Amino acid sequence: YGGVTTTWGTVTVCWAAVEPIRGREWIESGLENSSLSARARMRYYSGIRPTMKLYYGTRTFEILSVVDPGERHRELELMLKELVET
Repeated sequence: YGGVTTTWGTVTVCWAAVEPIRGREWIESGLENSSLSARARMRYYSGIRPTMKLYYGTRTFEILSVVDPGERHRELELMLKELVET
């Protein structure tokens, strides 16, 4: 009947350093109105978008922003919000 089904698939599997965000970094990020909880640093991959999710072990994160520091295409810095299942 024209309904829409949303499914998630794997874009890439890679190494990343996931770090909790400290209070000062949270304010400096410019995302004060969000519940920013972590930052991930990974090698550059051109297909990563803020509409995606990041899975780290048993944890799931929503990607809030994707930054290419210095626009050198060497690494990406992702600002994340942890999704808690209810």
